[in-house]
Amino acid sequence: MGFFSEAKVDQIEISESSTKRHTLLIVDDEEANLRALTGLLEKDYHLITAQDGDEALDIVKNDANPERIHLIIADQRMPNMTGVDFLKQTIAIVPQTIRMILTGFTDIGVIIRSINEGQIYKFVTKPFDPSDMMLTVQRALERYELERRNIELIQELKTLNLSLEHKVTERTTQLKTAYQHKQEFLQNISHEIRTPTDAIHRLTRHLNEGTGCVPPAPEQKEFLDLLQGSSQRLMDLVNRLLTLMQGQERLERLQLKSLDLHPAIRSVSRNCLGLFSDEVVLSQKFHDAPIQVEADTEGLAIILTNLIANAAKYTHRGSVEIQTELLEKTARVSICDTGIGLDEVELNRIFERFARSQEVVSTLGTGLGLAITKTLVQEMAGEIGVTSQKGEGSTFWFTIPLSRSS
Repeated sequence: MGFFSEAKVDQIEISESSTKRHTLLIVDDEEANLRALTGLLEKDYHLITAQDGDEALDIVKNDANPERIHLIIADQRMPNMTGVDFLKQTIAIVPQTIRMILTGFTDIGVIIRSINEGQIYKFVTKPFDPSDMMLTVQRALERYELERRNIELIQELKTLNLSLEHKVTERTTQLKTAYQHKQEFLQNISHEIRTPTDAIHRLTRHLNEGTGCVPPAPEQKEFLDLLQGSSQRLMDLVNRLLTLMQGQERLERLQLKSLDLHPAIRSVSRNCLGLFSDEVVLSQKFHDAPIQVEADTEGLAIILTNLIANAAKYTHRGSVEIQTELLEKTARVSICDTGIGLDEVELNRIFERFARSQEVVSTLGTGLGLAITKTLVQEMAGEIGVTSQKGEGSTFWFTIPLSRSS
């Protein structure tokens, strides 16, 4: 069956392309049809022709660069191999190539099979208008260019992602090295400053108190007070740096394991007894049964020490009680005191770094203990919080996951 009348072909103005960007493979067993399509398309495109599916498949398989074939137009009814069967076999060789089927038979089954198996872009019935054919080919090649550009963009994106990953990895390594050097520097300089500063502070205090020497005159005492205050502030700064680094180092090497919670609390409580005044009673109210938790031994000790020391610092009389309770998946530890308490503003920022109660700002401390405590609790998959009433005391609490064996 002919594609279209030669009279209509003569009426089409075929452009003289200075450059032919695309190559088309046309497959049909009728010589007249091949000549007609060649006459219609050869001015704008490089053409390859074949008279059956076997010949066309050999061309695609043996071509040194089969990807140069951008569009295949194949007749459906050919001897030995149908157009759909031929196009189906080309998918693995030239997956990006656009495929079209031409046929004079409108069999719906063939149409569905063409689309599903042959990955057909267009199913064109014969006869058709030459202008429509030219437009269809143009649209098919536009789709090819769009898909080709998409593939290029995806590849460029993959390349950029790999490059970015490499740069991120390289930069992360540099930052880790720089961070380690900074930590070592701060630790070294802190210790170097702490020793002479501590000596200056102690000697100044002895001079100021007249210990083992003649008491200072009023004018001398004024200068000694300034010197003692300055050395104390410097000591406070050094202690802040050391506390921050110690907490960070612990975070970097947390090792979670099953721990018996109550003995851990008792051990820390004994070590903190010296922090309390004689007017404060430290007590414990534990859950009836032992509680096994999943925690880092040293990290848990730092958490308990910071919270108990904090209660001792701000509780001048009354009591501090450590309570434990068993929840569904966690254990809850509460440190309840009868200290000075916190107002709403202080409650909102109590776990921030360098946050301290304004009422006792002169009390020695770094303002880092609770911030480090919160970070440690969170790194061990727990939660932390506080309830307080100004002038009546505070309850700091945290949760810790139960051991998997519990």
